[in-house]
Amino acid sequence: MTRKSCRVMVFGTSLLLTAAVLAADTTPTADEADRETQHLLEQLKRVGDQILGNTQSPNLYRFQLDQGEILMKLAARSKPDGRDGWLRMAIDSYATAVSQAPENIPNVNEWMGQVANYVARNYPGSGVHSYIAYKSVYADHTRNLVKNGSDPGKVRDVLCERLMDFARNNPKAVEAPKAVLEVIEINETAKKVDAAKVACRFLMAAYPSDPMAKKAKETMWRLGLEGEQIDLKLPLLYSGTINAEETFDLQSVRGRLAVLYFWSSATAVDTDFSDLRDLGDKYRRLGLEVVFINTDATAAAGREYLSNKLTGGTHVFQKGGVEGEVTGRYGIRTLPETLLISTEGTLISRSANPSGIESGVVKLLGPVSNNSALRRR
Repeated sequence: MTRKSCRVMVFGTSLLLTAAVLAADTTPTADEADRETQHLLEQLKRVGDQILGNTQSPNLYRFQLDQGEILMKLAARSKPDGRDGWLRMAIDSYATAVSQAPENIPNVNEWMGQVANYVARNYPGSGVHSYIAYKSVYADHTRNLVKNGSDPGKVRDVLCERLMDFARNNPKAVEAPKAVLEVIEINETAKKVDAAKVACRFLMAAYPSDPMAKKAKETMWRLGLEGEQIDLKLPLLYSGTINAEETFDLQSVRGRLAVLYFWSSATAVDTDFSDLRDLGDKYRRLGLEVVFINTDATAAAGREYLSNKLTGGTHVFQKGGVEGEVTGRYGIRTLPETLLISTEGTLISRSANPSGIESGVVKLLGPVSNNSALRRR
């Protein structure tokens, strides 16, 4: 019989991980294999009941170690396509044991390293290696948090540093975007806005197509994009040529103040268009550009809405509503939305309607008359 097993045992104060290969003359039958697997599953249930029944016990970590050992054995007996699931559950158990072990248990900080060595030796092609490192960060964090005299703020900062290090050192790990998002959430909760923004930028740059990046964009918008560079390059809503798609690039108006108005035919407010036309007429000679960004499903829908309306400004098209390219990049979740962009291309302010950015225009370009350029609603 050839059988691989992982044994995890606690001898006094140390965790030992060993792998044994037992040789025999015969291979187990399917029935024998099923019986052994069933026996392990029964053991797993028993230790699970022990964990649930001893949640306040100082020896709870030992039950977690037992559970990890059983799960490792099940992983060894499983088919390759299902093995990582068992390994992840075993890793969870060992990480929980590390976080729960009393302070007087020595070498606890080595346990996850031993797990990592075992998995690397026996399952080099497994996808759980980065998961061990990720869980180790949190296991150590929990131990640091409950230490006598620990400073919660410093412990939190160490956790964020380690999570960012994990993402940088394991850029292809499936856990990396999640780790960075957790840094964002931790810093936002702690009102460390600058640190949260740094993590947001990292996540959006490193994993632009990951769903976590979308959450980072929304967080950036919530925290305030003021001072962030705004890039926009979109096709014109009204093209001057038949066979070629003309585009507008926000960089082409650098050196001038710009107002960006995001809208759709379903959310459009008629007075916004007339207000922005008036604002553009008053301040164009002083260096103001007004850009209307339509976000309907088709450009034709936007053109139809604007038919017979005098609006002025530059009109561009971005399909997809708030899920589109530019709105998605900057976390714009509701329409309409108005942005005031500096001469350097950075966001100065934003508002749900144009009247909310008028004071910024007046402050930067000066008053034109005693009357407001926009009608208040």
